[in-house]
Amino acid sequence: EVLLDLKRRGLKQDPKLAVGDGALGFWTALREVFATTREQRCWVHKTMNVLNAMPKSLQAKVKGHLHDIWQAETKTTASAAFDFFVETYGVKWDKAVAKLVKDRDALLTFYDFPAEHWKHVRTSNPIESTFATVRHRTKRTKGCLSRKTGLAMAFKLMISAQKKWRKLDGQNRLPEIIQGVEFRDGLRHVQDAAPQGITNFCAYLSTILRWRRKARDALPHIRNAKPDKPKPQFPGQSRRVYRPNQASRRRCVHASVKT
Repeated sequence: EVLLDLKRRGLKQDPKLAVGDGALGFWTALREVFATTREQRCWVHKTMNVLNAMPKSLQAKVKGHLHDIWQAETKTTASAAFDFFVETYGVKWDKAVAKLVKDRDALLTFYDFPAEHWKHVRTSNPIESTFATVRHRTKRTKGCLSRKTGLAMAFKLMISAQKKWRKLDGQNRLPEIIQGVEFRDGLRHVQDAAPQGITNFCAYLSTILRWRRKARDALPHIRNAKPDKPKPQFPGQSRRVYRPNQASRRRCVHASVKT
């Protein structure tokens, strides 16, 4: 109902990413209403679920290995840490590992978005903290308000809470995400610019070489001919022509002035 209401109020384009915990109802509805929206599981909730299936003596160690996955700089490094976790704990604690493996792709989706947004999208804490003040008040007044007065109170609480909100990191990247720019490991990936430039240069170079070959084949006598040597105008004249330098010119001018 919430997703349908968003669509009814003007959200015509599918969102690029949805972040949440393992609530099955939300993800099922999301796939029906916004089919192209990508999914990102919350790492905080997933860590808690995995640790609850582990003995307390191992929880600190397991938590560190989980941090190695989602704190990796690249998706390749995160996948290697993920495989290490499965191999290390998969034999003895298969139920805990199964909770992690079933959402593997959805847990690593954030690597396909700008690195400035990672802290905002790999957990649902930014969303939950936004509504924390509303949730705190509604719990205290449960059963005392009608639907209309409850909505009015939530609206006023949000207006008051937004004074302390801060802007998202990397907000200048949002237009690129909307335009469908591809990101890999948090960095913008330019796919066609460099190959296209190389292709154009190679085509230009091949055209020059082709015309050069045509000109050479059309005039073979020019290709094999040797340059003619200059002949002396008078018998006994040397081929080397004397050209006075600047110092000799100054001496000649000085001598003419004396005379």
